[in-house]
Amino acid sequence: RVPVAQFAHDFNRLGGPEQKSYRTDGQSFADYLAYGQPVHAAAAGTVIAMADSENEDVNAMRRTGEPLEAYFQRLQADQMMRISKGVLGVAGNYVMIDHGNGEHSLYAHLKPKSVRVRVGQKVSLGQQIGVSGNTGYSSGPHLHFCLQVNSGMKLVSIPFRMMGPAGFLNLPGK
Repeated sequence: RVPVAQFAHDFNRLGGPEQKSYRTDGQSFADYLAYGQPVHAAAAGTVIAMADSENEDVNAMRRTGEPLEAYFQRLQADQMMRISKGVLGVAGNYVMIDHGNGEHSLYAHLKPKSVRVRVGQKVSLGQQIGVSGNTGYSSGPHLHFCLQVNSGMKLVSIPFRMMGPAGFLNLPGK
């Protein structure tokens, strides 16, 4: 695993009797249950970086009738191009919040023109900061979230726990 994303989580929405992440055939962004869902700050802090102008790429999604192996080969080829573009190619539209003590949270793959905060702005716990989308290196609409700390000259992800209305959420281990 890459240290910057070792403890990252991808949050999706599932529904229907089959617990799928999309309605109909999953060929458009709007088919996905996570698409356009509000994204809220996990903790108070100050916005230190953000992007809001990356476009969503329908080519990153699996095509109707495309064999899974062919889809993964196409994604792998696309990955190198996205990595070469740096943070925007990988995270797409994103918000990074400094929570103090060297901790930062990253919210990635946000919908174009949905980011509601700007660099230098103070945010509070639970404040809406954007809307989930499908920008950057993403195979379908979801929220990519991680908590990071500075380690030397690089960011490293760290484990975290999230609280829901009924207490701590049971996140899959990394």
